[in-house]
Amino acid sequence: MPKKAYKVCAMPMCRRLTHEYVCQNCAPEYERRRDEYNKRRQTQQEARRASSTARGYGRQWRKVRAAHMASQPLCVRCSENNLIVKGEAVDHIIPHKGDMSLFWDRSNLQTLCHSCHNRKTATEDGGFGRGVKKRDE
Repeated sequence: MPKKAYKVCAMPMCRRLTHEYVCQNCAPEYERRRDEYNKRRQTQQEARRASSTARGYGRQWRKVRAAHMASQPLCVRCSENNLIVKGEAVDHIIPHKGDMSLFWDRSNLQTLCHSCHNRKTATEDGGFGRGVKKRDE
């Protein structure tokens, strides 16, 4: 079976040939730069986002969430598929996007398991490379 073709190391100023993205000599420096970049990027993202309390998820929300979880402990979407899965997240059926009347509307809440919540959020908020869906107004 033939080996992968050699290619030039991706690090600037290095002209070594390798089967990998970077050569073994440059790998530690590449990983250090990558980790530094990812840490800086994560810090920037966190700085742009308001705190959970500022977004409405404070003490009052925790009380509403606890009451909702007590009344509807199972995942709604899994229940539709005849599965019994414990709910872990209280989700807004229609994303509130900062609209506090929609945020506090208890008829707009549903219980979802972790998997269903992540799938719904990624679909609505543009995860996995999708664009963000605009809500019709």
